[in-house]
Amino acid sequence: MNRSNQQNPINILKTIHWGLTIGTVLFGVIFCYLMMTMTEPTLVDFDNILTFLPLLVAAMMIPASSIAFHSSLKKLLKKNPDLKQKISAFQNAHIIQMAMLEAVGLLSVVICFLTNSYVNFLMFGIILLLMILSTPSTFKLSEQLHLSKSEIDQLDMK
Repeated sequence: MNRSNQQNPINILKTIHWGLTIGTVLFGVIFCYLMMTMTEPTLVDFDNILTFLPLLVAAMMIPASSIAFHSSLKKLLKKNPDLKQKISAFQNAHIIQMAMLEAVGLLSVVICFLTNSYVNFLMFGIILLLMILSTPSTFKLSEQLHLSKSEIDQLDMK
């Protein structure tokens, strides 16, 4: 295959990353609009147990997503893989991490809608911030995968 026909794997992963992030944002915006047009929402509904569900799920899923990401990369690096295997593993680990964060964000929005309170939009904002901060880049890929200078150069050529 000609090098000009190959796409940079970082750009492909960024496209997937931003697709997941923007989809989550659009979901939040639509539900926020629906909440504002239906009834008068409250700030916090302490009487409804669902109000605290996103916080509980986030307390489990945020660390779990990070652990899943790092453990899958650590397992791969023990095998001394080539660059293509490293990139593929990074892409899979990143997509899994993003899906776990996205699940918490979507749950937060749904719970806001069900409880008719805005408090979980704060959790939604935190999740969006984490998603934005985890945007893939060549630097992050090289740091996470301990790429050599020649592997970084190969990555930049694609």
